[in-house]
Amino acid sequence: KEAAVQALLRRKTHGTDELGAHIRGMSDLYSVRFQLEAGHAVCPVTGKALKGSVPAVLIVPGNADANNVLSESAFAQLPGDEMEAEYGPIQRKVRLAPPPQILKEVEARVEKEHAEEAARRKAKKDKKKDKKRKRGDQKDGKGDKDSKRQQKQQQKQSSTNSSKHKPNSITAANAARSKVGAAAKSNSVLDSLFTTNDRKLSDKEKKDRLVARG
Repeated sequence: KEAAVQALLRRKTHGTDELGAHIRGMSDLYSVRFQLEAGHAVCPVTGKALKGSVPAVLIVPGNADANNVLSESAFAQLPGDEMEAEYGPIQRKVRLAPPPQILKEVEARVEKEHAEEAARRKAKKDKKKDKKRKRGDQKDGKGDKDSKRQQKQQQKQSSTNSSKHKPNSITAANAARSKVGAAAKSNSVLDSLFTTNDRKLSDKEKKDRLVARG
């Protein structure tokens, strides 16, 4: 695993590719746990030596405390439920040191999985952005409604205030006119200023009118 990490670092710094394009990061690497006999890796089910001539398969994820590399023929000898009971859950089988044709198939499958994962991440990110945008639109819409409601309340209040002040103004004007009218009637001079009556006036009234209008 350390060698694979070093190869990934060299790829990043120098652009060299020692692992293959299907290996993009540590998530594509798995730990292998061989069963060893006399210093050689063997299948724990069939006892066959795993030297390259016998197809070997890595089970993922398996049990952390159990061997996870078996011969391909072991899966035909041991039922699936018994295999998982002994070696842990099997979500994926990875062929070790495959021939070129199988390697191409593995690379194609891994590339497809990477593309699907990238698509899922993008869809999730876009969905999150869409939710955030909708929340913003709803907030703006609520603000516009509140603003319009406030304007209507202000207009209604202004109209109510105008209605309250108008009768007072009319009453004050009428009172002023009444007071002036009463004063005019009690004084012939003032009366002559506000009326155009052609009644006959006494010499004194004529004199007073001339003085007032002069």
